[in-house]
Amino acid sequence: MNNLMYLRDTCFQVIQGDMHSGLRDLTSSWLHISYSNSISPENYIRVLHLINIIDQLFNTIFSGNIIYYSTAFIGRVRFTTTDYVRNKVTDDSSIIFKIGSKDNFGRIRRIFTVNNAQPLFYVDVISKMIDFQCETSTDRYSYSNIQTGSLDDEPNSVFINVNDIVQKCVFFERENKLCTFYRFPNLEESS
Repeated sequence: MNNLMYLRDTCFQVIQGDMHSGLRDLTSSWLHISYSNSISPENYIRVLHLINIIDQLFNTIFSGNIIYYSTAFIGRVRFTTTDYVRNKVTDDSSIIFKIGSKDNFGRIRRIFTVNNAQPLFYVDVISKMIDFQCETSTDRYSYSNIQTGSLDDEPNSVFINVNDIVQKCVFFERENKLCTFYRFPNLEESS
């Protein structure tokens, strides 16, 4: 586990670009990471599948031409809205994102642009999330990478931009509207 954590940290350092160039090139070759500082925002972020809807809430908040999409790609990673994934096998709407320094679990309700600017995401954050907990006869463990909450309560919603998204996660909803988000450790951010 420690080795995996070292590799994960190394991947982040390589991608951030503040590592010594010789060490970066060496570790990049070991880890088979193609490093580039020249990714343009136009190629990095793409929105697809235009949808024809009108959201009155958005019209009161934003002035200008609002265009809605069901899919966005950040690099090669696909993100979709909750409406798009309904009745499908895969769900690309469940994400982990940052507000300040805190990681939050949520589901993308809308992907949109205003006056052809960078895409924005309207994300439902399930309120009253509880970390997974497990008890043994001697100890109690809490694991924040698995969280559970209820959809019966009115979800909070926030606007975020592309830079706030950390990675996709797995979402499971039971019949009683209890939902669970799972964050899997991985070697690459935004996986």
